[in-house]
Amino acid sequence: MITAEAVSTSALLLNVFVKLGVVLLLIYSGAIYLRRRQNSGHPLYKKQIQVLETTHLSPHRALHLVKVGDQTYLIGATDHNIQLLSQLESPVFLPEKSDGFPAPSLPVPDFATFFLRSLNKVKTKP
Repeated sequence: MITAEAVSTSALLLNVFVKLGVVLLLIYSGAIYLRRRQNSGHPLYKKQIQVLETTHLSPHRALHLVKVGDQTYLIGATDHNIQLLSQLESPVFLPEKSDGFPAPSLPVPDFATFFLRSLNKVKTKP
């Protein structure tokens, strides 16, 4: 036979676990909310490095247009090396791809000169 004291003890234990679950759920959801709010909105948490565009040349080689602060760099990346190819003098503005117009070309003469110069350096190495 189940006594009234046994029922009240199990009800009390169930009540404690339910309240503990609610408190843990509130703590977890509060931590998620604060993490999301911390990463966006505040000027001190603004990212200083942005990858503006990436073009893959082959499976293990890519060109990246990277903005660091106010400077824009064109870098080449492989599996084993990252190389600065050019520092762009003028700011690069990339239009949205949904407007139907082609993206403006990068300053090709500076990049081509630097690229050909770096190719010549690679050919001279044994």
